[in-house]
Amino acid sequence: MRIWKIVYENLGMIKRLLSVVNGSLKVDSENQAVTPIEARDSEAQIVGRVVSVFQPL
Repeated sequence: MRIWKIVYENLGMIKRLLSVVNGSLKVDSENQAVTPIEARDSEAQIVGRVVSVFQPL
């Protein structure tokens, strides 16, 4: 599953997204302690896909 940059309720997030049958998005976190969110189309804006992560060596 790809990782996406989204805006949900005016907050920027880096999350995994899954399309749900009813047309909404399941917004899932790497952190298992965070409950997944089901966002309707008008609640979330996809900004772009994360293609790389830069970390210090």
